[in-house]
Amino acid sequence: MSLPEGVSVVATYRLQLHRGFTLFDAADVCGYVADLGISHVYTSPILQAVPGSMHGYDVVDHTRVADDLGGEPGHEAFRSALIRHGLHHVLDIVPNHMAIETPGNAWWTDVLENGPSSRFAQFFDVDWAPTEATLQNRLLVPVLGDHYGTELLAGRLQVVRDASRFWVAYHEHRFPVGPISTGLILDRLLSGRLAAELTDADAQTLGFLAQSLRSLPRAVSTDWASVERRHRDTVVARRLLADWAAAGSNASVLDRALAELNADAMALHALLEEQNYRLAYWRYGVHEVDYRRFFDITSLAGLRTENPRVFAAVHELPLRWVAEGHVQGLRVDHVDGLLDPAGYCRELTARAPDAWVVVEKILAADEQLRAWGVDGTTGYDVATEVTRLFVNPAAEAVFDRIHAGPSFADVATAAKRVVVTEVLSAEVSRLVERFRAVCESNLEQRDHGRVELRRALEAVLVAFPVYRTYLRRNEAIGDADRRVVNIAVDIAADRAFSAVDEERPDPALVKFLGRVLLGEVPGEESDELALRFQQLSGPVMAKALEDTAMYRHTRLLCLNDVGSEPDHFGGDVHSFHEFNARQQIFWPSTMTVLSTHDSKRSEDVRARLCALTWFSEEWADAVQTWKSRHHDAALDDAVVNLVFQTLAGAWPISDDRIAQHLTKAVREAKVGSSWLRPVEEYERGVLDLAHRMIADRRTAADMESMRVLTGPVAQTISLSQKLVQLTLPGIPDVYQGSELVTDSLVDPDNRRPVEFERRRRLLAGIIGSDPGSAEVPDADKPDADKLRIVHAALQMRSRHPEAFGRGGSYEPLHAHGSGTAEALAFVRGGRVATVVPVGPASEFADRQLRLPPGSWTGVLDGVTHPNEVRVGDLWSKLPVALLLRG
Repeated sequence: MSLPEGVSVVATYRLQLHRGFTLFDAADVCGYVADLGISHVYTSPILQAVPGSMHGYDVVDHTRVADDLGGEPGHEAFRSALIRHGLHHVLDIVPNHMAIETPGNAWWTDVLENGPSSRFAQFFDVDWAPTEATLQNRLLVPVLGDHYGTELLAGRLQVVRDASRFWVAYHEHRFPVGPISTGLILDRLLSGRLAAELTDADAQTLGFLAQSLRSLPRAVSTDWASVERRHRDTVVARRLLADWAAAGSNASVLDRALAELNADAMALHALLEEQNYRLAYWRYGVHEVDYRRFFDITSLAGLRTENPRVFAAVHELPLRWVAEGHVQGLRVDHVDGLLDPAGYCRELTARAPDAWVVVEKILAADEQLRAWGVDGTTGYDVATEVTRLFVNPAAEAVFDRIHAGPSFADVATAAKRVVVTEVLSAEVSRLVERFRAVCESNLEQRDHGRVELRRALEAVLVAFPVYRTYLRRNEAIGDADRRVVNIAVDIAADRAFSAVDEERPDPALVKFLGRVLLGEVPGEESDELALRFQQLSGPVMAKALEDTAMYRHTRLLCLNDVGSEPDHFGGDVHSFHEFNARQQIFWPSTMTVLSTHDSKRSEDVRARLCALTWFSEEWADAVQTWKSRHHDAALDDAVVNLVFQTLAGAWPISDDRIAQHLTKAVREAKVGSSWLRPVEEYERGVLDLAHRMIADRRTAADMESMRVLTGPVAQTISLSQKLVQLTLPGIPDVYQGSELVTDSLVDPDNRRPVEFERRRRLLAGIIGSDPGSAEVPDADKPDADKLRIVHAALQMRSRHPEAFGRGGSYEPLHAHGSGTAEALAFVRGGRVATVVPVGPASEFADRQLRLPPGSWTGVLDGVTHPNEVRVGDLWSKLPVALLLRG
């Protein structure tokens, strides 16, 4: 990273933009964000997304700012506010996929209209030559609510028009009619009874247009001259058709002709069969879709960003804004979805050499981010380490007894099997065809059928221990990736994929696949299979772990978040220091987070769940009481634990919020219900359990008692983890609103409106007071305490940049003395020290800490201490300490 002179990233503040919180609103909060001590406002994507999008990751147009966010006027207002308050902009970008809403996505509309002859046919990851003969050079569009024939005969598919174009309408959807088919519609009018209503001149003009459109190069013509001619002549014909329809009564005649077409189901079917796409029942697309999706979301199609034309088109605005100085940082969404993440990152940083660039990359245990020229990850790894640190490892046996289920590793393996056989079945099928082509060209492997090939692929995908490897064309595979492939292949070859012997993969075929993935089988087909396998293994892991297993395995929910490792029940101070020492050496400018837009639970909900581990026997007793009181034999222990811990973590919570969260959770778990096959009776049973507990006076009183019992420890953990995150190696991000105590659950709950006025009021009181002297109402104290810590830590980073970043240092400190409790203490750059308890703060009375020589002043309370101090003395006002050496 080499930012312009005078610009350094102190900290970012994440804002979730949507039509309810636009760029104009973002401009209004810039003053508050600057006062907090933030240097960069970090926004969700701002390019044109599907109208009404609440997140912006469903981009449809890379050429303009989203209308819902205020368009260019809103963008200008936001830029002006940033300049006025001395702030800068970090932009979230989405290079992996686009929403395929039509006609909003002009690229995709062109692909549907022109098939392989589209100017944008190479922009999307489309398989134009699938095994299904009826889909050759056609796209499957699985959007219908019922089977195609049912919808057609019910009259729900209709052809409509605007001034010059014809569309297939289905409810709110619009799909383009191809230009050659447009010519056929005009021919139909000329040969029908309505032709008599046309003048000779109008009929002649219409005949010329029909002939011109029917004479266009066929949609399978992909040479650039044919593509350009098809596009050019279509534009001219449409312009002439619009002029023709505007004259006299021609529009009326044309509309009546369309009405006749729509009334004739077989004629309409014939027209639909001429299109470069096939409309289908949405369930059919689960196993047959012929384009790469973002995970299993059919409405998001994968982009071929490795293509230089695509890269340039997708990044035109962000890179222009970087060059103009309007954007100083880029957050890259889902980098593992790209065909070549390394090549992409190097290209991006070469084109934006002065920008701070971080990538959304989930790292498995002991996995390191590759040296791609970026500044680091978006911080899931840091959140995992911080949360785990505050879990009491001694409570593991109690939570095992409560959970009494399989290990997370076993749950994850089962979830992977579901993903490869059901959720991402279509993507695996396309890999099977690539694997078949490889085997057909290899004499020893030629006689394997598709079923055998699929078993081998599924077995290795299930056994993969990380999200993906990074083999590149014409490069030898790295040692780390070689180890990963060998581990997966050995597991897949040795372990049965199914309990049924006939369904076990052929070990020899698995070993051959391993050679392909290692780049040891020469040939273009082998290279393509290896690259595409890598591109799929990430979504398999993500869907299996984040969106399935973490909703099935409910031992301790604070450990179930993006990038977490739920099998690792707690952390330790020594390992935590080692992690951060490595971060300071290799990734001093990585992003650090506690809450994100993807978090399943906010940092404070996780803190309250961490606190349960320090009162594990009391929690076990409460669980047993609630099970006896609200017993429901139809629900397994895992979902019951999910309900209990969700209530405890977010108590008090409304019926609506818990219902929204639990419905999503059980569907993601894919056990009693799912998104694909919702089971209302099962979901109602889960929601009824939660609603009964909320309504029952005894249970509500129990829940409140538990909150009071664990509250002081939960508050200490909340403040501790926040101070730690803000002073660790890396660039801290504050997710919108999380500078106060937040009880948010997974999206959309974590995108609720933020009360910025209240935050302004509390911050004004903190800024205007001496350290440790401010008095606030009891109701505001937890929020004010957290806000004070956030403000103080950010001010330290701003005023003492030499202590942080690349030029700083990370020095672990160790408390000594009686007692088993541990303190986490470290010094940044020899000047700024962080000291927090790991566990109840009351246990630290006799623990001693030796700081580097000099006097140290508490930034949060103003008290000065010698360098040898009793730990408890550092926490006179708050159970954490931020110290500055004089």
